[in-house]
Amino acid sequence: MAEYNTVPTKPNSIESEKAEIIFKALATNNSLTGLSMEDNKIGSGGTAVICKAFALNRTLKNLNINNNKIGHEGARALSDMFKCNKTLRELNINNNNIGSEGRRVICESLKRNRALALLYMQGNRINYEGAVALCELLKANNTIARLNIAVNYIGYRGAFFAVQNSCVQCYNYCVKHRGE
Repeated sequence: MAEYNTVPTKPNSIESEKAEIIFKALATNNSLTGLSMEDNKIGSGGTAVICKAFALNRTLKNLNINNNKIGHEGARALSDMFKCNKTLRELNINNNNIGSEGRRVICESLKRNRALALLYMQGNRINYEGAVALCELLKANNTIARLNIAVNYIGYRGAFFAVQNSCVQCYNYCVKHRGE
């Protein structure tokens, strides 16, 4: 493991129980900078284990858990992790069905986080109110340089709100913080 900067595991049908073995090693690893668990089946339980490892590890900077069915409970685990993790710079939680509740807890925790710069939340059932909350997050946290909320339910009103509030640019429902 020490030879690689990022460990890719796409797709290996890694489920919550099997993921725990990998994540225990991550908690004490001092050479890895990234973990890509894209297209597995870790769910909210596996996400909770990942987050415990990321809370302890000081070298991991990138986490990709795209398409893992983490739901709002997995989003809650991520939110708890942001309270103590100061190194994670990029998070991909695309296509995880986090919904309004998951978006809410992530927004709340990221208001105080000053490490995360790239956040990918495509395809998570985020609605207009979620788009508004995420725009407010970008105003409160100028560390986040890119926010992708494509393929959600923000609609024209959400896209218009993002552009109107001048903290973001909106192209095809992909929202970016100005200054990128």
